[in-house]
Amino acid sequence: ARQVALTASEALRFVLLGTLLVQYRAAASAGGGPEDDGDEPLKPSARFSEVAVLARTGGRALAALALALFLIHKNAVLAASLPAPRPPPETRLLRRFYTADLWCIARHVAELLAAVVLLGTRCYCGELPLSCFVPVALASLAPAVHLLLWYPVTACLKEVGLFLAFLVCAPPLALLE
Repeated sequence: ARQVALTASEALRFVLLGTLLVQYRAAASAGGGPEDDGDEPLKPSARFSEVAVLARTGGRALAALALALFLIHKNAVLAASLPAPRPPPETRLLRRFYTADLWCIARHVAELLAAVVLLGTRCYCGELPLSCFVPVALASLAPAVHLLLWYPVTACLKEVGLFLAFLVCAPPLALLE
């Protein structure tokens, strides 16, 4: 029963992350509504259109806020927990985000990486404006900078090189399968 609950929990996290990223991309790439020059009174259809534009703007703000909270949470957990075998932080605020569980840390890293890779792919394909991807990319650099403070630069560069090689080789290997 415990394994089923854990699997359901992971599936729910996966669905929520996917929904968050899809909504953010849709909100970031959505266009505006009809322009109003303010000279003539609005017709009922134009008023409805303005309400729809306001709702869409609120949806954009909500999607951006949800992604910002996601990134802040991931960065807080990783800042408090990395490098992995360490005692809890001394500050009370960071202690709330600390976890010693390696699987939990790996899940947070994977979710942050998934957000960057998926949104980066959408940005590369032209479906997401660069201005909407840059904050996500910069937020994902925080754990990397944190690790650079703890480990030698050469070891970190080796891991980055391995990861980039994986990213380059994964699509051709997927096509071969």
